[in-house]
Parts: sequence; structure tokens; C-alpha cells
Amino acid sequence: MSDFLPKKSRRHYRTAAESAKLSATATDEASATYSLRVVDSSAGGLAFIVDEGPSRRFEEGQELDVRVASRKVFGTVAVKVRVIWVGDEEDDSPPHGCAFVEPEQFYATLRDDWWLHFNRRHALRVHFESQEPIPAAMMGGGVSVRSTLHDLSVLGICLYADEAAAALLEPGLDARVSFHLFGDSEPVRFTGHVRHVTEAHDAHRIGIEFDPVRSPRFEDRTDDIVEYVRDRQPPSQDQED
Repeated sequence: MSDFLPKKSRRHYRTAAESAKLSATATDEASATYSLRVVDSSAGGLAFIVDEGPSRRFEEGQELDVRVASRKVFGTVAVKVRVIWVGDEEDDSPPHGCAFVEPEQFYATLRDDWWLHFNRRHALRVHFESQEPIPAAMMGGGVSVRSTLHDLSVLGICLYADEAAAALLEPGLDARVSFHLFGDSEPVRFTGHVRHVTEAHDAHRIGIEFDPVRSPRFEDRTDDIVEYVRDRQPPSQDQED
């Protein structure tokens, strides 16, 4: 799912990271650490310039452990990224564009206040942690879970699970899911597969991707889900400023 934001669509999802004063450090495979200035952030990745020390150019395909800090949000967030493009070779401080290696796992651990940097007007998901609980149920891998949604995107859901259920689930397992989102008596039902099992903030979360091919009735609800997610995005940076 790390490729769900094509490069040509990047302009629709990125945020003005410079104006938000995002900074970061990156650690490479040799455990060397670099100070970064983040110039762009999005639902799929970020772009940065190496901010100090000797000029450094990372290679396309290279993976880095990045820790991001913000002047607007307390604390930091850690994420693994893969370099997907590098700026002009003649530039002493070339920008580097990176995609999140495991975006779903990153989203599952992201606190509410950090979504202002990664989930803008045209981003892909709604976060429910601080909103009205949305009931959900799943069956898969010999496990039955009745819980609530952590988030919903146009690609899938993330729901809470207890420790015993999470221990029996793993990425790749098929799952049947239902949830009541729109106040209808008929729930949204789909078949999908587990994308991640994550422990964060003393809770276990299960990410499940929609599989429309195996969910013929789900197609009737796709437009409803897209509209629901779109209408609940936070205001754009321009509107906030």
C-alpha cells in the first residue's frame, strides 16, 4: 500500500511543511545521523533538504529512519522512509522526496494532533479516536472481533482489538468486516486482508484493506465512503492561516 499515492498526484496531498516549521533527523544504514529541514509532507511521504554539515546526497531506493519534530505539536514521530527521487545533481543541497515504507503502520500509531501535518483537505482518512465511536466487527484467522474503528480511509479501515485477538492475527490474512458508519440499519460489509497489526498507546490496532473484487456488494457503498472521508478532512493550511 506504500504506492497508493502516485507521483503525479503528489501535489494534491502535500502540505506546506516549511511554514509549519517541521524539522527532522535521519539515520542511515551506517548509523550516521543527519539534521534535515522538511520542506513538504503528505499522506504518503515527505521531502527534505540536509540542513547542516557536509553536502550529502542519498541514493534512490535508500531507506532511512526519520524522526520528525514540529513547532506546532509536542513531541516527535518516527517513521521509516524510502528515497524515491533526488533533486538536481548540480545542487549543493538537493531536495530528497521520500515515501513512507509502511504508511498504514505509521498512521496507526499517529496521535490526533499530528494529523494536521499528514492528513490535509485532500488526504485519505478520517480519524475517530476523539470522535463518536463507530462500531465494527471482523472475522478472520479463526478470530472474531467486535470493537470500534480507529480510522477509515478510501482504501480500508483500522479497528481496535484486544491483546489476545491481535496475537493471533498477522498481515496477509483474509478478513470479513462490517461496520455501521452512516446511521443506516444495513452495515457496510466487505472482504479484505490484514495489512498490519500494531500496538500503540496501550492499544492494539488491526489495519484491513478493502478487496472490492471479492466484495461485489461493497461497490454500492464506495461513493458513500469517499464522500464521507472527503467531507471530514481538516481545513487546508490556507484556511487555517
